[in-house]
Amino acid sequence: MSLHISDDTTPGNPFWRFSIEIYGRDAVKNACLALQDKAGGDVNLMLFLCWRAGQHLAPPTGDDLSAMISALDPVNSEVIHPLRQVRRRLASLPRARSGTLRDLVLKAELEGERMAQDLLYQQFGAPGDTTSLSPPVAARQALLSYVQRLAGSSAPGQDTEGLVRELTEAVFGNESTA
Repeated sequence: MSLHISDDTTPGNPFWRFSIEIYGRDAVKNACLALQDKAGGDVNLMLFLCWRAGQHLAPPTGDDLSAMISALDPVNSEVIHPLRQVRRRLASLPRARSGTLRDLVLKAELEGERMAQDLLYQQFGAPGDTTSLSPPVAARQALLSYVQRLAGSSAPGQDTEGLVRELTEAVFGNESTA
């Protein structure tokens, strides 16, 4: 069964549409998953920071980032992460025995992702302070602040900074080197 992600599940949420389009690029997906694995980043939040930058919104403050992380925590811990664990367990079984169920769990996990993105958009997507920074520079700044927050008091390592650069280049193209 092939799963198609529709952009009409959340009418009025341009962030969801952006995510569907952008996450379909292998380079974006790979950079997001690498940052998730290496730095503990939340893919939905990383995509949201890129989307905000593309809307010329100022990078979030430390308090804003904390509020975003806190808002996502219940959805992540009670919906997305448990579904992801079930889906991964099912992946270890023969497809003939688990395929349909795994597809249903994946669909539910994607609904959880949509729920998280709706939450981010509704609570933090309203037009606010704009920035004169280019979108890739604003995104890089926001992403580096986020991964630094995840790392605690230590600065992000060169590997993490490189992954942030890869993500911004994958999202914004060559203009991200400016």
